[in-house]
Amino acid sequence: MKATCVVPLYVKCNQTVTDIHIKDSYIDEFSVGPIEIVEHNGENLFKADLFFAHSMQGQEKLCLYAKDIDGVESETVCIASSIEPPDPCISSPCYNSGVCVADKVTGGYLCRCKEKYFGRHCETRLDICHPNPCLNDGICSTRPGQLCYCRRGSGYTGKYCDIDINDCKPNSCNYHGTCTDTGKKSTKCDCFGRYNGTTCDFDKCPDEDSSLFECPATDCHKDTCNRNGVCTEGGNCTCASGFTGPACNTSVCDISSSITEEIKILSPSITDGSILTCYTDGNTILPCDTRIFLATSSRLQPTVKVDSSLAAGNVTVESITPSNEFPGKTGIFSADITVSGHVENTKDNHVCIIASSG
Repeated sequence: MKATCVVPLYVKCNQTVTDIHIKDSYIDEFSVGPIEIVEHNGENLFKADLFFAHSMQGQEKLCLYAKDIDGVESETVCIASSIEPPDPCISSPCYNSGVCVADKVTGGYLCRCKEKYFGRHCETRLDICHPNPCLNDGICSTRPGQLCYCRRGSGYTGKYCDIDINDCKPNSCNYHGTCTDTGKKSTKCDCFGRYNGTTCDFDKCPDEDSSLFECPATDCHKDTCNRNGVCTEGGNCTCASGFTGPACNTSVCDISSSITEEIKILSPSITDGSILTCYTDGNTILPCDTRIFLATSSRLQPTVKVDSSLAAGNVTVESITPSNEFPGKTGIFSADITVSGHVENTKDNHVCIIASSG
């Protein structure tokens, strides 16, 4: 397609102008019409129309001069022409509210598409759910804010339903063992010594003191060694330091002298670096506690302080009482540590327990 232009030329001259000559040009086609005398702004001028056509877009130069009847030439005048293609965006070629941007050099255009659309004319909608990015039978959604809806009861959560939900509950092992999540809706209980069963619900010595973690040996009961020794098979007592006799009921010295440290934490208490798992409902900490055992050389009740990273949570020492869970030993105390309140970050929190002699 060629662009055709007509430009009027005016020449002021005292003699009759006989010719307007094209000197230099890169224009495809050009011609000058007849010269005539016209009146322009109160004076007589010589006028001719310049016709030219060009198939290439962009700027081109055309130089010309006039000659009078005596052959005198005027100065050379150069005209710069700029040929632009028609606006391709007039036809609104972009769909779905895409913005058309014209290229004046090439005459082409491009479409800037809105979010979720693509294609030459923004004609195709992006389907974020094909293929389905949700795992474990999750349902993909195009609604803002949530990509995957995890099916209730699937055992998974997370942006792509790819995170296994911890299926352990506070009472999964009936408070008689430690629960471990082993996969999709599956748990395993590691029971304390006196308990058995899938959920630690079978007590192997139901008639014994419930505070004992292990069942006494055969022919042993909680008072066999008067709490001053360890009962072994056959009802035999191994007395603690400071006691003697078949039933460890004879005191021979002060047991407190056998404790070499002023105060120490005894097993089965949690130790330095142990993990205490607490469960939450939203950001509310569900009832969570643990018990520690302390031995003091003074036999006086110790003092227990706590420190934690839970800004909105509470870690408290509920009670410090003499303990009878260690037969044959005195100067032993137990303390119940309770964690409650709210939590912002459910991981990587710490609780420090500091015990000192009373």
